[in-house]
Amino acid sequence: PSPAEVAEVLGVNFVLEGTLQRHGSHFRITVRLADTESGDQLWADRFDRQDADLLALQDDIVAHILATLQVRGPLPSRPPPTSNPAAHDLFLRGRAEYHGYTPPHLARAEEYFRQATDLDPTFAEALAYRSYCRCTCHVFGFPGSDKTLEPALELARRAVALAPGSGSTQARLGWILGFLGAEKQARDAFETARKAAPRSAEVLHAYGETCNRLSRPQAALPLIEAAARLDPFAPPSWRFARGHSLILMEQSDEACEVLSDVIGTLPGFLPARVQMIRALVETGETETARAMAEAILAISPRYNRSSANRMFPYPDAEQCKKLDRALREAGLPE
Repeated sequence: PSPAEVAEVLGVNFVLEGTLQRHGSHFRITVRLADTESGDQLWADRFDRQDADLLALQDDIVAHILATLQVRGPLPSRPPPTSNPAAHDLFLRGRAEYHGYTPPHLARAEEYFRQATDLDPTFAEALAYRSYCRCTCHVFGFPGSDKTLEPALELARRAVALAPGSGSTQARLGWILGFLGAEKQARDAFETARKAAPRSAEVLHAYGETCNRLSRPQAALPLIEAAARLDPFAPPSWRFARGHSLILMEQSDEACEVLSDVIGTLPGFLPARVQMIRALVETGETETARAMAEAILAISPRYNRSSANRMFPYPDAEQCKKLDRALREAGLPE
């Protein structure tokens, strides 16, 4: 998107854009700060650095921006998640892989996160994302995944022990506790995460989808919508959470539209396909739902109705019955 489009969506007055060129351990970054109303360039510069200087360069750029905008007074400071640039680079690579949601993507993601924590054993966010990978593989029923969520839970708890004030680590712990049906503990972790990072779209989205899984769509939807406002360019999978809320609130037609969009962008994202089956059955499109079930088995041959119960462990028995009935009608094995 152009700076003007970004400004329109986010409602901001300034946009920072730039490019990065890399040759071995050397990189060149060019940055430009523009006024979105006038289009005027307020500041631009070029930086030539080595890998070891990358994290310090972020602070340099922030200092230039604050000086250009004449921002005065103390600003909230947040320590970097790691002081090791190589570990930080591996973490970013892992996050990019994670959102592919296929077994190869998730395997590569966890390996990047593992390498990051090998380089910096105190890198709590990388440890938290390792737990995220293990949780997703288990819930999706992918080959080679853990038989229980205990390994993922242990990694999340280690991450929180390293950084109890991190919104990211607390949110990952809350995410896994939600799958385990520990509603109070999950909500406590997410509330801690919100206090630590009140404007984190990632925290709000994860909290919202966890509320969905806890059969609380009315609480989920405001969180999901707030996350979308804070980060309109979030991963496509985030749109699933809104579709999930809609179907739990018996708005199946609208849910079909949202879920269809997610599946078109991310064909391997199983939660959207599972909930799409329910939406299709509830709108009378059973044959299309059966084709969707076949597509799920092509992606994850081990997936069945028990897997769906693990993916959506609703405490509301009626929601469990509705989902299971739809999956049974679509032909998904028990």
